[in-house]
Amino acid sequence: MEITLKELHCGPCHTVVSLQLGEDDPVTAFLKSKSTMNIKITKQKPDEVQRFFSAPLSFSQKVVVKKLLIVEQLLKRMKSIGINRTKLAERMEVSPARVTSMLDGTNNFTIETLMRAADAVDSELALALSPKGQQVKWVTYRDEDVHASFLPDRQAQLAATTVFTMGAPTRDDEAHAA
Repeated sequence: MEITLKELHCGPCHTVVSLQLGEDDPVTAFLKSKSTMNIKITKQKPDEVQRFFSAPLSFSQKVVVKKLLIVEQLLKRMKSIGINRTKLAERMEVSPARVTSMLDGTNNFTIETLMRAADAVDSELALALSPKGQQVKWVTYRDEDVHASFLPDRQAQLAATTVFTMGAPTRDDEAHAA
């Protein structure tokens, strides 16, 4: 008897696992018998939806995703502080129509627009570049919620300077390294 477990699809490779058992009652017979289990792995062609979602995003699609993420963050922040689009427009000193076009996800944001929006929702704009294949995860905190020994010493960071000097090469330095 052959049982096909159709729910076991392996992402982009679309693998289906089939189990073959030798008795009428597959589970009981297999547990009681000394027979072996044969596993047959077959590949299925992905359907159109699977192909669509397993294909890598194009550059323009990645841009749209980033724009929508910015809009989502802005809308969440607006909701958390209790302001609507009209109030956001007032705080940003732009027209309500400008806010509507900004929040539809098709706007090309400038840094100035992003900073105005962040300021309007009592937030700071934080940007980061990360190497491809790595993601940035932000952890936000208030200084008063962190024990003083874990806070960076900002004065020491501002005052810290390092000076590098090179001396004369030594006689034993065959590699002529610094």
